[in-house]
Amino acid sequence: FALEHSGLSYVHKKPEDWKAMKAELSWGCLPILKNLPAEDAAAFGGAELGQELAIMNYIANRVPEKMKGANLSEDLVSQQLYGEAEDIYQALARIKTKLVTGEAAVNFWSKE
Repeated sequence: FALEHSGLSYVHKKPEDWKAMKAELSWGCLPILKNLPAEDAAAFGGAELGQELAIMNYIANRVPEKMKGANLSEDLVSQQLYGEAEDIYQALARIKTKLVTGEAAVNFWSKE
């Protein structure tokens, strides 16, 4: 969604064999952003950017007029919301994999 909204040119590819692909990825996970311009990838020596937050920040920095707030305050609100979304995702993963009790799951959603 971020790439689409940004207006940057991209090609979406879904891996045909995720297990085989995983071993070849620098971070061993998806999503990844490949074929970065050399000047953008010089610091880490590759044209493959992994980890969702790094990808989101890369996109935001490439097209700040579309992807960042109108000012620092708005950008900070976005960063906080991203962090909150990650917290919720992690909680859902713990619930789905039954790493927490049913009672703890209910309590998570009923916090005031």
